[in-house]
Amino acid sequence: MHRVVCLIFLSTLTLLSAGCLNESPSPAENEGILLITPGDGFTIFDGQGHYTGLIGDENPHIPANYSLGHVTIPAGNATPPHRLMGSSEFVCLTGGEAEIRCDNTTVTVREGEVVILPDGVLQSITAVGDTELHYIDVIQPPFSPVVEVTGVELAALGQFCCP
Repeated sequence: MHRVVCLIFLSTLTLLSAGCLNESPSPAENEGILLITPGDGFTIFDGQGHYTGLIGDENPHIPANYSLGHVTIPAGNATPPHRLMGSSEFVCLTGGEAEIRCDNTTVTVREGEVVILPDGVLQSITAVGDTELHYIDVIQPPFSPVVEVTGVELAALGQFCCP
């Protein structure tokens, strides 16, 4: 019996010292947890979609070597062909269905699936079906308008094509 009580006491002491159990958590103990309340965001690609930034320019107090946001594209709309020079992009569908063009390859992506778009690839994302497309977008290094080549700049390079 004494061994059981001693074992319970030592287990509890170990958990308390590891921070797994405590009677009343203090704010200092939760400093690593951040609640991010998204702002209103803004339209992107001439009204073809909407972007709400979570990590990046929208929250400069969060140090990160990437930008992260939520993108919504209404059914039938698409991002125009563009390239992100020096940045890779991670696209995780949280709703809807998309056709993602990556250079000369097009893949159909469904909710829960992920696509990695390499640095500099000619890309376009189209919302297919009858529902809005929703995805989490992570760009590393962080997105900057300087890295995006689109429209006239893309045409000037002789690299413009339509999805």
